[in-house]
Amino acid sequence: MAMFDTLRASQRLRDEGGFDERQSQAIAGVLGEDLAPRVATKDDLERLMARLDERFEHLEASLKHYVIVRVGAMVGTATTLLLAALAVAVAVLASS
Repeated sequence: MAMFDTLRASQRLRDEGGFDERQSQAIAGVLGEDLAPRVATKDDLERLMARLDERFEHLEASLKHYVIVRVGAMVGTATTLLLAALAVAVAVLASS
């Protein structure tokens, strides 16, 4: 969990904001309690990046497999069509 320096915030509220000690401590305390659970830490981001890297690797592998299968099917279809055209051409030439 990310740390929020309530003491520093309280001091700044007193020095720069003109708040008294009770007000500055209350405001800093509320901010610290509210902000801390919502802020991502470096560890949080590193874990997220590791998960994203893993997902992208899986997606890349799936996409490569899909492309290989599709290209293979297209090459097979093209070969079949060429052989059929060649057979027709040979038959036409043989009957002439």
